[in-house]
Amino acid sequence: MSNQTKGIIKPIGSKTKELTLISLMAALICIMGPLSIAIPISPVPISLTNFALYFVVYVLGMKRGTMSYCIYLLMGLVGLPVFSAFTSGPAKLLGPTGGYLIGFLFAALICGLGVMAVGNLRAVTELQACYDKILGSICISQMNRNQIIIDINNYFDFRIAEFFKRINSKEMQYCFMADIYKLYRLSLWSQDYCKGILDNYLKVFRFSDAECNFFENFNNAAQQGNVETAVQCYRKFQEEGYDVSYQILVYFFPGFSMEEYYNNIDIKAGETFVLDKPSLIEGDITIERGGSLLINGAYVNMKGCIMTTGGRVRFDNARIKVEECESGYWMNFKETAVVNIENSFIDCGKTCGFIRQETGRLIIAGSEIRRTAGERAVSFNGLSSLIENTGFYNNVSGATGIYGSAKMVMKQCSFNDCYADYGGAVYSESIGNVKIENCNFNRCKAAYLGAAVYFKYQKFGQYARGCECNGCIPPGDGIFNVYEDDFELRVR
Repeated sequence: MSNQTKGIIKPIGSKTKELTLISLMAALICIMGPLSIAIPISPVPISLTNFALYFVVYVLGMKRGTMSYCIYLLMGLVGLPVFSAFTSGPAKLLGPTGGYLIGFLFAALICGLGVMAVGNLRAVTELQACYDKILGSICISQMNRNQIIIDINNYFDFRIAEFFKRINSKEMQYCFMADIYKLYRLSLWSQDYCKGILDNYLKVFRFSDAECNFFENFNNAAQQGNVETAVQCYRKFQEEGYDVSYQILVYFFPGFSMEEYYNNIDIKAGETFVLDKPSLIEGDITIERGGSLLINGAYVNMKGCIMTTGGRVRFDNARIKVEECESGYWMNFKETAVVNIENSFIDCGKTCGFIRQETGRLIIAGSEIRRTAGERAVSFNGLSSLIENTGFYNNVSGATGIYGSAKMVMKQCSFNDCYADYGGAVYSESIGNVKIENCNFNRCKAAYLGAAVYFKYQKFGQYARGCECNGCIPPGDGIFNVYEDDFELRVR
């Protein structure tokens, strides 16, 4: 669609609608044009053509409003009685009111320019609230927001060049375009302004026809609230060899939802398999050496386990529910370099332990691990592990186990309703350093020793400091086998 002046209607989606509206407005002028009020002292009557013309330009904009008036003028010239006092014909242009008929053509153009000017001013205020919301969502302070306006006014060329250097990945460009389309949908007076910006950025980012069509069609589906059409649009986009993250789709269209279905998943060497949509997996995930699994913001229901020898695994904002697992652990890792689990929620449904890792490093941060059974939630025999700001809940058979020469640091973790024979929450028989700092143990229970923590060997380099034990059983035996200097526990 061309970047033209427009008034109060939304952009016209097709030529048929555009022609229909132009014709309807021409008919409106034809109806009101012949109506006039005679003035005794002047040969020129007061015509309602003025009102009709201004209204049409206000609604349709300069270009289409002018086209409507031209149709009206042609209809009168060919003999239809649509001029004032129900007159018509070329002779009317030579009469005392002919100049007005020609002047109205220029009036439509001038009025359209006025509508455009006022519309652009209103566009700025119309989009202000949405603009502030976007800046607020990315945590930009008011001072920096003011600086953005200063930079746009004074250093635009430099800042726009810097912007394009940073927006250099498809994911970032897609997210940026989603914001522009949201402004486009929310605007009224600024529709043409936003449309022009959209077209420019599509060219700057060098989007293919498939990408342009996807954004246009997905935006239309979002406007209509049609989830089925949006899913079909996304599927077609995938078939054409493209993809966009589920988080961007939901951000673009808040009502959007879809679920992927998988049987067994085999991830080959050099391949990265991404789960970022609601998924149902009925089978196992096997990762070959050199393969990678990324679960990013996905809700995953799984009947099976994850296994790898030499693969890489990362969770970020994942929500996992294990419905069935025939293995002792949901994740079994050998010869793995790094496993990174951040800001995730894992519910093992009392079917298994969460992870057993025999090599490499393990990082768990800002997560929750719930309802494990049969084995400890985490069994680690690798090089080093960091577990921080993580909650363990209802871990039958205990929360963490450290073995071999593994080193582990646990900071600001919470252990709740964890049960085992030795060390209700934490069990260690490692000869490496194990450090537990500022952790809470609530209602943890050991059948024999170490209601909260059990160290098999008493040695230097392992300690529990700044910890608190609430309602643990047996009472008075919260942490077993540490030197007094390495033992700091508050019991309630």
